[in-house]
Amino acid sequence: MNQQRILIADDEPQVAQSLGRVLSLPEGGGYEVENCNSGETAIDRLRDRSFDLLITDLRMPGLGGLELLQQLRQISPTTRSILIT
Repeated sequence: MNQQRILIADDEPQVAQSLGRVLSLPEGGGYEVENCNSGETAIDRLRDRSFDLLITDLRMPGLGGLELLQQLRQISPTTRSILIT
């Protein structure tokens, strides 16, 4: 069985790292997690690799969470998403 992959986009590194640590633990699901600190970087990663879930912050400098979700639908329509703030 393939390990599910999650991309976390948050401009606050501590938030992204904390979420990533919890989700990668066996008790948290054992997901393969990648973090990025901007919406622009998230778009690049979504174009390069497939993810099962995107968790994104609502407010980030540059490309914010809502705009990121709009672009996600064009790049990877099957990727699920969670918007946090």
